[in-house]
Amino acid sequence: QSVITDLDSLSVLIDDLFELARLEAGEVPVNQTLLELSVLAADVANAIAPLAERRSVVIEVKGSAIVAASESGMIRVIRNLVDNAVRHSPEDGVVTIEMRSDEGSSSVTVLDEGGGFPAEFRERAFDSFSRADTARRRGGAGLGLAIARAIVEAHGGTISIDDYPGGSVTFVLPSIDPPIVQESTESLRRR
Repeated sequence: QSVITDLDSLSVLIDDLFELARLEAGEVPVNQTLLELSVLAADVANAIAPLAERRSVVIEVKGSAIVAASESGMIRVIRNLVDNAVRHSPEDGVVTIEMRSDEGSSSVTVLDEGGGFPAEFRERAFDSFSRADTARRRGGAGLGLAIARAIVEAHGGTISIDDYPGGSVTFVLPSIDPPIVQESTESLRRR
C-alpha cells in the first residue's frame, strides 16, 4: 500500500514540476473566460471537504468577484491556497475564502487560524521547494505557492502574504471592463 502511495506522490510531484517549468517559461497559454470566482471557490471547498472534515476544519466562502481568467488556472491557485490553509489550520479551525472587487482589481484572500507564516520564511515562501520547518511534517514538496504565483503573474496579477494573526495569502487580478462585467453578470444570472 505504501509503495502505491509513494508512486502517486511522485507522479503528482513530477506533474507539478512540469507545470511550473512550463508556466515559468511562458509556454502555457492563458485562455481567458469570464468567471465568477465564488463559484470556483465553492467547487474547491467541496473538493477539499474530505481533508477538512478529517481535521474538523470548516471552509467558508464569502463575497464574489468576476474576472477574465483561465478557469483551470484559477481553480489551481485557489485549491493550492485552500489546501495549504486547511493543512496548517488547527483542528476545529475555520478557513475563509474571501473575494472582493474594488475599482481596478479583484482579489481573493484565503485565511486560516494557524500559526501564520514565520517571518524568516515570508521572503522565500513563493520559491520552488520552499517550506517552513513546521510544514515538513505535513507533506508537500513546496511547489504549491510557486505554482500559484506563476499562474497569477501569467494573468498580470500579484500574490502576497498578508499580515494577519493566522495564515493569509491574497492574490489580486486586474478588473475587467465594466461593459464586459455587465454582460457576464447577465449571462451568469441566466444559468
